[in-house]
Amino acid sequence: MDNLSVKNMKQKSNFNNNFIANSIQNKILVPMLLLSLIPTFIFGMLFLNNEIASLEEEEVLENLYSDIFFFSMIMISTSILIIVFSHLVAKGIQTPILELKNAFKEFNGGKYDSIIKIKGHDEVSDLTQSFQTFQEYFIANNKIKDFYQKELELKLNELKKTDVLKDEFASMITHELKTPLTPIRGYCEMLKDNDLGKLTPEQLDCIETIDSNAFHLENLIGDILDAQKLDMGHIVFNKSEVEISSFISELTKNIQPLVDSKNIQLIVSRLTECILFTDEQRLRQIFYNLVRNAIDFVPENSGVIELGFKSSGDDQIFYVRDNGLGIPKDKQSNIFKKFYQVDTAQTRKHGGSGLGLVICKGMVEGLGGKIWFDSDHGKGTTFYFSLSKDLPVTSEVKQLNKSTKNIDKFGERK
Repeated sequence: MDNLSVKNMKQKSNFNNNFIANSIQNKILVPMLLLSLIPTFIFGMLFLNNEIASLEEEEVLENLYSDIFFFSMIMISTSILIIVFSHLVAKGIQTPILELKNAFKEFNGGKYDSIIKIKGHDEVSDLTQSFQTFQEYFIANNKIKDFYQKELELKLNELKKTDVLKDEFASMITHELKTPLTPIRGYCEMLKDNDLGKLTPEQLDCIETIDSNAFHLENLIGDILDAQKLDMGHIVFNKSEVEISSFISELTKNIQPLVDSKNIQLIVSRLTECILFTDEQRLRQIFYNLVRNAIDFVPENSGVIELGFKSSGDDQIFYVRDNGLGIPKDKQSNIFKKFYQVDTAQTRKHGGSGLGLVICKGMVEGLGGKIWFDSDHGKGTTFYFSLSKDLPVTSEVKQLNKSTKNIDKFGERK
């Protein structure tokens, strides 16, 4: 703030103080002065009437001048006394008000410990007492707030350090677990291809078991890494044009061995031509997690899994439907929570990290879509997820997407 502004503020403050003082003095001085002059004037008039009646003209004039001088001195003395008295009274009223005003200004400026001496028992004293009570409460409340704020900052810093350590530990463990899997699976492939010599059927079965479990462990480690990347926002999406019907056909070929291992039926709905601008690898990962989840919870030999997609406005909706156990109503709100498992007995039987659906949700939302489900306990579950059909490509592609709008709309988002 420059010198001119400070000078203006001081002048304004002095003006306010003088205005308060003058107002108080005027309200007290003028009435008292007038009241004091009235009896003096009456007394003088009575005295003059008596003198006029008893004296001659010259004596009257002489006495008149003498009396005027006498009464003038009385009036001047009285006025001086009234002025001095009113000033003292005004100062007694003005001083505590100005002190309270200055205390309010200091409080507003951040100085909360101003002390005002309380004198008397009038309204100003009561107001001063209330202000000091408020000051004490405010200072105590600030101390409590500062204490808890420092405690929260310490706890937050501790949580941040713990979170960093957790991420570093998870990265280290997953890396150390994944590193030996590469040669294990590589040697399994070499043994299955008889590159190291012909194996007996029993030996091949053992190698298949080793390779299958190594593959399962590799997927679990991948889930942990992906969940960690989603938490940290490190997932990168590489979008490109994906022809969905071809994508679904290729996907079913890749997951068919999983379906055959449980002797269940995989149904693919009628496919129509559609092109999306999305991340093909992440889309395949979403489908794989949903199908793998469905395989774990459908009955062996009679299980049915259906997958497909249909158009809905500006979105393309994909679904994976099964006739498995379904999800109880009381557990549906937790289904997308990390490490949550609906049926622990079933999970122990088939394995799983409890991260598959969490990853699906993170991937879908990262691609700009939504995921939801319908489920009846004992009847099965259908998972839906939507992705936008908008493409930053040629008009031919947009025309291809328009051809799918005649498909019936289905499903309701939740």
